[in-house]
Amino acid sequence: MTPLHYFGDLVRDMLLRVPLGAVRILFVSTLAVLLLWVLRLPQRDVSGIATSGQRHNLRPWAAVALLVQLVIYIFL
Repeated sequence: MTPLHYFGDLVRDMLLRVPLGAVRILFVSTLAVLLLWVLRLPQRDVSGIATSGQRHNLRPWAAVALLVQLVIYIFL
């Protein structure tokens, strides 16, 4: 075995010690923080300009996408 095999085994053993519940909480909380950040962004940062020249508010769509992801990952 090469030194890379030993290093890979060491990293794998360290990662196997992390409880999956903690990883799940960290992942879901990251999505929740991202959702809060999107909801608190100023209006000028969340509006896009369509080809017709009209401004569109992208915040609701980003919030819906993040909420769907949160629901999926909470209940899976």
